Amino acid sequence: MTRGLLIVFPYARMDAHPTMRNLLAALAREWDFVHVVSAGGDAHLKNGDPVDACLVPSLPHSTLNPLVGRGSFVEQPRARFRAALAPRRLAAERSRYAAIIGVDPEGLIQAHRLNRSAQLPLLYLSFEIMFKDEITGSPLEAMKRRELEASREVRLALVQDEERAACLVEHNGISRENMVLVPNGPAPEPAGTSTYLREKLGIPAESRIVLYAGNLKTWASRDFFDEMLAFWPRDYVLVLHHWVNADSFLNAYLRRLRETGRVYVSEDPLPPDRLTSLYASADFGLAPFKRTPDFWDTGQNIYHMGLSSGKVGYYALCGLPMLASDMPVFRREFSEYRCGEVYSSIGQTGDLLRRMDGEYDKYRAESLRFYRERMDPTQGIRAFCERLRSAAP
Repeated sequence: MTRGLLIVFPYARMDAHPTMRNLLAALAREWDFVHVVSAGGDAHLKNGDPVDACLVPSLPHSTLNPLVGRGSFVEQPRARFRAALAPRRLAAERSRYAAIIGVDPEGLIQAHRLNRSAQLPLLYLSFEIMFKDEITGSPLEAMKRRELEASREVRLALVQDEERAACLVEHNGISRENMVLVPNGPAPEPAGTSTYLREKLGIPAESRIVLYAGNLKTWASRDFFDEMLAFWPRDYVLVLHHWVNADSFLNAYLRRLRETGRVYVSEDPLPPDRLTSLYASADFGLAPFKRTPDFWDTGQNIYHMGLSSGKVGYYALCGLPMLASDMPVFRREFSEYRCGEVYSSIGQTGDLLRRMDGEYDKYRAESLRFYRERMDPTQGIRAFCERLRSAAP
């Protein structure tokens, strides 16, 4: 009899999500199949299939979002998604699934709802944490209440490090003994050197490239990039790599940044096997996180980010010295690994770039050591798979 896993992933894309790709590759090798249901559609990975099979056509994120529809759950998703999530179908196929896995609060809530009749082992992959003391308003309170209800049945959880594990204990009530730590870093591979960004964007050879890769949101200091550049020496340029369609307002802002001649924008999504060449073509990695009051996942979830940043994992894999905002994780890790510098005001950023450039090889070596000792997910993925076999025999 074939046995597999059902994973509920509440987002449309996972190609830029290191842990999900690493974990799916490992699970697809160990189980007969892995069924991934996401806001991008649903897909099956059978033993030996490439993880790219999960990159499916996009459906609206609202099919999974518990806050859609005046704060109530979407109990009747669109047809293709509904077919995969129907509780009666899950109950009928109970013998085929060994466990059901929810990703983040939305995914866990939906997985728990599906599992009411099937009664499978319930697992949680936590990358975003809802902090109880930040939840206000009936839709979010209802969402947190449902997440807490589901958390009581979680047999095994994945979280990135001890900082975030402590937060998950306090705000979800999941026992620390039921957690496995897996940093959100890419799988190890030789990074080498690359000229991808210089060739693609026409960046002069004499310019030093500072890369920010990821969402252009307020929690990423998006609105302060132009002011930050005013403190940088003229030979440093900023490259913004993002893959989300920008609206007219953001496009106008990016156009103004481009007109300075010191900001380059890379908007083409890259397949996972080419991401390393993008990161390796920069000289420095920018990690400008700041907590904001925009939504439940931009406050303490950002401040206590720990080892959950995929871009930081890629920076370290490629040996990039990092320029980082004043967050607990960077103060803690950079005191042990001299792989970057922390700024408390953007006026310091230019001097810190020059400082790192003065000892570039030392910072680069420390960044590579930081990856090997802290961001390499290999051991954590292996430990999670072992625990999963015990939780879902």
